[in-house]
Amino acid sequence: MREEALAVLEADPERRLDPVSRAWRAWLRGEPSLLDGPIDPAFAFPYRTETLPVLDWASRNNDHWAWRYLSALNLWAVGDDREAASIMESLGQAPDFGPFYVARARLLSELRGASPGPDLRRAVSLDPGNRTLHIHLITHLQGSGAWTESSDALRAARARFPGDFNLDLLQARTLINLGRAPAAAAVLEDTRVLPSENSGESHRLYELAHTLAALDALEEGDPQTARTHLHAALEWPESLGQGRPYEPEERMVRFLHGRMDALLGDEGEAAGAFRTVLEATGSLAATPTPRTPAELRGPLDLLALPSLHALDRIAELEAIAGHTSADADLGRFAVRLAGALAWGSEAPWEAARRVAAEFPFLFAGLEGEMLLRALTVPGISGSKQQAGVGGGP
Repeated sequence: MREEALAVLEADPERRLDPVSRAWRAWLRGEPSLLDGPIDPAFAFPYRTETLPVLDWASRNNDHWAWRYLSALNLWAVGDDREAASIMESLGQAPDFGPFYVARARLLSELRGASPGPDLRRAVSLDPGNRTLHIHLITHLQGSGAWTESSDALRAARARFPGDFNLDLLQARTLINLGRAPAAAAVLEDTRVLPSENSGESHRLYELAHTLAALDALEEGDPQTARTHLHAALEWPESLGQGRPYEPEERMVRFLHGRMDALLGDEGEAAGAFRTVLEATGSLAATPTPRTPAELRGPLDLLALPSLHALDRIAELEAIAGHTSADADLGRFAVRLAGALAWGSEAPWEAARRVAAEFPFLFAGLEGEMLLRALTVPGISGSKQQAGVGGGP
């Protein structure tokens, strides 16, 4: 029904500009001359199996790179990744269309492990007014740990698209990983995130920024500044597009709050903060049968150990230290640290630093480094902190 097909395609004059429709018209008529002229592949979607022979014919009858690009997209869509990659690779630097380079970067990265960086940079250079291309480049740089390059790319993108909250969140993540947590917190203070299913990342960055800034302050002996950041870390600003969940994970912030309160001489608040950590951790800190260290749910459970010490609940630490059957690295660390806290004479943060030196692999990455800093941040020992407080469960 070729005539009927042509009638449908030609009924709408605007559709004649669409390259896929144009290829179909040329193929149905058998007139390669209809392929001549400029081609804009933006928003062309060649994803049907039936279109494969049409685009293959167009590629053989016209030397414009776009026909081969669209053919490659169609092959990729139906699962022929290798042929699609071969075609995209053969196009070299001929295309002057930014999204082509994003597509090729992703395909060659997935198929061959090729670095997407060069293609993503070329995409941005060809079309710097396309916000999405900037985001592809920035997320690649962040995923590669190239935080300084990510900062440079963000500077250019945010200058072009001021007020874009996605770029603001990427900026905050970069600043956090560059060790500039207060600056990240300042960016998030002025960011307005639209509520969405994916907005959880915004509050996580907000909490990270203020928690890391509080750690910086505690390590510098400035508990007052730490207080400001820890109070902020417990908030859920409406401007960040997410409401407070029923039971948020707050143990890191609460633990540091305890250290901060102890340094400021507020023993009652400190003890309350450490009890909150223990309550959120669950049976690891319960008596008379603590959960075995081999059953730790995650690294944050380790914060229960110095919390027990701060409350002078030494018998529970001794019980945990007695679990010699721990077979996981996290469990072995917990046993060693519990023993050092229960029977050692050094300060709890010094004990944590010494034991952690034997398990460096447990504290890799930003989250691991933050946990180690929390365990080793200086504070006040349990006997001094408990004076006049009472350390009951």
